Formats: sequence, C-alpha cells, structure tokens
Amino acid sequence: MAFWRNALFIFSAVFITQLPELSARAMPNPSSVVVTSFGTVGQGADDTGAFQAALNRAATKAQTLEIPAGTYNVRPLYIPANSSVLLDAGVVIQALPGYRKTDRLVNISDVQNVSISGTPGQSIFRMLKSDYTTGEFRHCLAIEGATNVTINGIQCNDSGGDGVYIGEGRQGYSANIKLLDSEFDNNRRQGLSIISAKNVLVSNCRFTNTTGTAPSDGIDIEPNQASDFLQEILIDNSRSIGNEGSGLVFGIERLNAGSPPVSITVSNFRSERNKGSGFYASNEQDGAKYSVPGTILVTDSISISDGKYGAIASYWEAGGASLTFQNLTVVNANGSKNNVDNAAITVKRGGGATHPMGNIHFSGTSVFDTAGNLDFYFTVHDWSRVGITQLQFLDPRKLMGAKRGIGLLNGLPALTVNIK
Repeated sequence: MAFWRNALFIFSAVFITQLPELSARAMPNPSSVVVTSFGTVGQGADDTGAFQAALNRAATKAQTLEIPAGTYNVRPLYIPANSSVLLDAGVVIQALPGYRKTDRLVNISDVQNVSISGTPGQSIFRMLKSDYTTGEFRHCLAIEGATNVTINGIQCNDSGGDGVYIGEGRQGYSANIKLLDSEFDNNRRQGLSIISAKNVLVSNCRFTNTTGTAPSDGIDIEPNQASDFLQEILIDNSRSIGNEGSGLVFGIERLNAGSPPVSITVSNFRSERNKGSGFYASNEQDGAKYSVPGTILVTDSISISDGKYGAIASYWEAGGASLTFQNLTVVNANGSKNNVDNAAITVKRGGGATHPMGNIHFSGTSVFDTAGNLDFYFTVHDWSRVGITQLQFLDPRKLMGAKRGIGLLNGLPALTVNIK
C-alpha cells in the first residue's frame, strides 16, 4: 500500500506541476484575436464584412488582429484608430472586382496609432490593375490626415493609382508615418506619392514597374496646393527600378514663398532602369511669385541606366529651397539617347522665367559612361536669360566616358561651375 500511495503522490505532483503549462497553452492570448473568429473567410467569397468587423472589434479591445495565411477577397477596408494588424506569411488580401474610380483597398484616414505588419515579400495587398483602364485614384494604400502610422514588411501591388499615397485629410497633412521593408510593384500612377506630410520615414523600400498613366514615377513628392507640408521627410536605403517615369521626383512648384518651408533628405537611394530621369526636381512658380524656402539634400545615391538624366533640375528658382547632391554617382545615363544635349546631369529651363535660376549644388559627383550614350558630363542652359546664381558643380570624384569630356554652361565649355 505504501508503494501505491507514493506512486499516486508522485503522479499527482507531476500532473499538478504541469497543469499551469497545459492551461496556458489552451487559453487564447488576450492581446490578440484572429480574423477567422469573426466568420468564414478565405473561401473565395466576399470577406469584407468579417474583415471590417474584426478590425473594428480588435481596435476597440486594444488587440492585435492576426490574419492567417490565405487569400481574402475584399471591398475597401477602413482601418480604425488604435489598430494593430499582423499579416502572417502567405497572406494575400485581394481587391474584389468593381472598385470605383476613387475606391482604395486600404484606407487609413483621419485616425491615429495604426500599425500594419507582415513578412517582407510574403504578406501582400493586391488589386486588379488590368480592370482599371481609366482613372488614377484607386490607391492600394491611402494614408490621409493620419498620425502615428507604421507600415512594415508588406507589398502593395497592381493598383489603379498609387502603391501608397500620403496626403492631407482633415488636418491638412499626415504626420509621423513610417514605411519600412516594404515593396510597391506594378502600380498604375506612382509607387509612392507624398502630397502633404510631416515627419515621414521611408526605409528599405522598393518601388518598381509603375506604368499606366502619367507620371508613373517610383516616388513622386508633389504637393497639391500652397498650404501643403513637406517637412522632415527622410528616404533612406530605398530603390526605384523599372518605372515608366522617373526614379524620384521633387515636384514642388505648387508651393510658394508663403508655404511652410520644406525639409527633405534622401540617402543611399538607388534609381535604376527607369525610363525617365533618376532624380528630377522642379520648383519654379508661374508669374512673379517666389518659390518655397527650405532644403532638399540627396546624399550617397546612384542612378544606373536611367533613360534620361541621372539628375535634372528643371526650372529651379534660386530664391527658393536649396537643392544639394552630395556624392552622387551616375552610370550610363541617357539610355534612351533622347536627351537634347546627351548629358548625364543638367540644370536647365526654357523661356518665360522671371527670377534667377540656381541654388543648386553638386559636390563629389562621379559619372561613368560605358555605353557610349554621353557627350557631356553636365550642362547648364538658361534660355530665359534672366540670370544664374548659387550654382555649383565642384570637386567631381570621377568622370569617365563622355565623348567630349567636358561640361557646357550656356553653350560654352566649363570643367567646373561655381557661380555665387
């Protein structure tokens, strides 16, 4: 009997010791909820109702909404404030047919504290680009007037507009936005549009194969109106590849001297095989108004085999923001062989300007041409003849391959430019 009593005691002790572990495994994590708890989804039907209910309930309960691997068909989704969404590897959230011209797949509008995370390359939002033969606003991801938004490790592909759009909303701008480790492929208008925003970080992202309607850039920083903001924008370690337009555009001509000053920094950016230019910048106002003040800095970046210029400042007004390229490398520019001057880098404008051109600075530039596309490394053309000031092309690191091997300043040879 003693033996059985001791054996029973040992068994009971082991069982009781293991009970908490077994119980913990059986209990759901109160900090998260799975979308499948809200209905049958991922079976080929319309999953919008279950998805939206899950998003709303998880945000209200301060829970993370987990999306298990599978394909889910949805109409536009609206992300509530205080949302945390986790997409497992193997998730595809697919737009249903019938999106109207202004419908967006994922809407983050006038809300705060949103996080959408996935596994890079394996967590995908996808639209039906082949259905969208008109329009340019069917964005895959629209962030408008939102604050504290982090997007990490997703893809947004095949939209009828932009892969991701960051714009005004009710407060006039979006703020504290992070795009991390994500890809935006085969979108119709842009890979990324930044319209009005404060404190934006774009890091380790790819913008590829944009085509369908102009301008089809990888990234287009282009305000809609003079009251828009472009402040503390940082684009780091990212790429634009194979887009129909340019790799990275600063199209800030809708801002003026009364607009909030701009502050944009681009570092370690790679523009490759885009049909437009690697970097395109324009700021000049029509008429007598002066352009927006501020700073734009591009550092340690590269243009490879872009169709037009490696970098171009077109109608860049000296009285506005400074435009600076430090340690820019341009390889085999003018791939289309259609540049008017067959140059790698140009500062130029046509007629009709009212203010001096300039406040543009190149230092530590390298240009390589192994394809026989270049006559000149850089050119400066001011057909308005109003004047040029604060223009520098100094201290090039390496210049190799241009047939004529020099630059041009209004048609005259120039090895360097330093106009103060």
